[in-house]
Amino acid sequence: MTMETPRQRRGRVDAGRPRATARDVLGMSWVVEMYGMPFDLLRRLVGTSDGATRQMIYRWRRAGWVSTEYFGGPMWLWATRAGIERFGRYPYQERPPSQARLEHTRAVIETRLRLEERYADRELSWVSERALRYELGSRLGSAAQRQHVPDAVIEYIAVSTEGVPFQRRAAVEVELTPKSEARAEEIVGRLKQDGYDEVLYVVSRRARPLMQHVIEKKRRQLPPGAMDKVRLIDFEEGQ
Repeated sequence: MTMETPRQRRGRVDAGRPRATARDVLGMSWVVEMYGMPFDLLRRLVGTSDGATRQMIYRWRRAGWVSTEYFGGPMWLWATRAGIERFGRYPYQERPPSQARLEHTRAVIETRLRLEERYADRELSWVSERALRYELGSRLGSAAQRQHVPDAVIEYIAVSTEGVPFQRRAAVEVELTPKSEARAEEIVGRLKQDGYDEVLYVVSRRARPLMQHVIEKKRRQLPPGAMDKVRLIDFEEGQ
């Protein structure tokens, strides 16, 4: 008589890897793509209490997905190599957010939150500056560092005057501090020519007068309607 051997249990494909919840995937994808996240905006994104958000970050640190630092203010977290490999669109280099650009990075994150809430029923997708730079670098190599890319590119469903839905592609620029007029003109002109259906300039009170001036100047210089796709949106922190 032959004895049947017990069937060997098949191991999970992800055995040995920390399991990620839907909330982990949402939060970590933003942490990777946005160069990092401050604690309060991460909490707002995932919709949990302070305590639950801290527990989530603790799990992420134990899993080796994030590093954290305070940078003289609220906690920031950014993705490690393991976090990027698990949740990133591309295999970016691991690096903390630039301290010189924390205010700008935060403003871009707030802008994304605001636009995703506004276009919740429009199937909005967000391609981050980090992804755009990676794609440009894949094509141009080191020369890509000298090229301007917008803070993001969004795609969403719009509806024509005849009621027909279509996909719209827009560049997003967040301006908190005024650039020189020449630099602002160069960027506006470049984005206008890059094939976007729309260019959204999200501007602070400080930056609005210059950008308004540049857009009106371009409007006078170009054929009628040429600047109609460039829009100014007021940035208000916390919205």
